[in-house]
Amino acid sequence: MKLNPGQNTSFEILQTLDAYRASQRAVEETYRVDSGLATGTPYLVVRNDHTYGVAVPVRPEWLETYENTPQQAMLKLVSTSTFHRAGTDYLQVTLADEKLLRTFGDFVDNLFDALAAAENEDPGAVTLRLLAESQRLFHAAGTMVPSKEAQVGLLLELETLRTLYDSIGIDALHRWTGPDKERHDFELEDVSLECKATVSRENLTVTIHGAHQLDPMGDKPLVLLVRKYESTIDKGTSVPLLIREIAELPGIDSDELARKLAESGLSPEVLEKDAEFTRFFHVESHEFDVTADFPAVPVSSLSDRISRVAYTVDLRDPSSVTGYRSDLQILENN
Repeated sequence: MKLNPGQNTSFEILQTLDAYRASQRAVEETYRVDSGLATGTPYLVVRNDHTYGVAVPVRPEWLETYENTPQQAMLKLVSTSTFHRAGTDYLQVTLADEKLLRTFGDFVDNLFDALAAAENEDPGAVTLRLLAESQRLFHAAGTMVPSKEAQVGLLLELETLRTLYDSIGIDALHRWTGPDKERHDFELEDVSLECKATVSRENLTVTIHGAHQLDPMGDKPLVLLVRKYESTIDKGTSVPLLIREIAELPGIDSDELARKLAESGLSPEVLEKDAEFTRFFHVESHEFDVTADFPAVPVSSLSDRISRVAYTVDLRDPSSVTGYRSDLQILENN
C-alpha cells in the first residue's frame, strides 16, 4: 500500500524523513498517515539514534488487556512498546537496525493493507499478528548470501516454478511447497516433484534430507528432478535475476512470493547484493520416476526409534538408474 497518492512506499518515506531529520539536526521527526482508522491517526517516526518506528493507535480496552498479558519474545532488532499521547493510546513497532530498513518498510506497507482490511479486529491485535507472521522475514534479512550449493538448489526450484507457470499459470506459486517445509518441493494435482541440484564436476550425487523426501504421497507419482550447474561470469542466470523475472509475470502474488522467499532465507536486503550472487548455467538435466526400485531408503525399513535420516544417492551414469526418464518432461522448457 502506498502511504500517499504518489509513488512513495513507506521505505522511501522513512528514508526521506530521516534525511530531513538529519538536516534539521532534530532528535525526532514524524509523518502522519491518513489511514481512516477509527482509533486515530497512525504515524511513522525516525530518531537520531537511527531507530525507525510505526505508531498505531489502539483502543484503551485492548491496551489494558495487552499490558496485563505475558507477551511472546519477538526479535531483538524489532521491538514493541506502548504509550499515551494527546488522548490516544498507541502500540509502536520499532526497528533498531537500519540495515533492515527495506524489510521494515515492506512490513509497514503490509501493515497498512492489513489494517484497512480488518473490520472488527483492534489495530493493536492486527499489528501483533502481522509482526509475528513477519519474524521469519526479519530474520532472513540479517542473513548472508547463500553458499553456491544453496544457490543452485534455489535456482532449480525457481526454474521449475518458472516452467510450471507456463503450463498451469499463477497456481504454480501455490504449488511451490518446499519453502513451507512440506515433504516435497512441489505438490501438483497429479504428481509430486523433488528438486536436487549440484555443482560437483566429478560426480552426480544428491543428498536426501529426511526419511520422507523420496517417499511418495500415497498413490501420487513422485518425480526427482536433478540438474548439474557450472558457475559463469557473463552468461547464465542467478537467483536474484530469476526472482525478478518471476515477480514480473502476470498475476503473480508478490506478497506470497516474498513470503516464500523469506522462508527460503532470502530477504529484499539479501537479494539486493546482486554482485555477491553467482551466475550459473546448467550442463546436465535428468528426471527420475521414484518407484519402489529407485535407490532410496524406504520409510518402512526404518525403526521408529530413528529420528533423523540423511543419505547420498549416486546417480552417475543416470540412464542405468531405475526410473530414469529418457525424455525430459518437466525440465524440457528450461
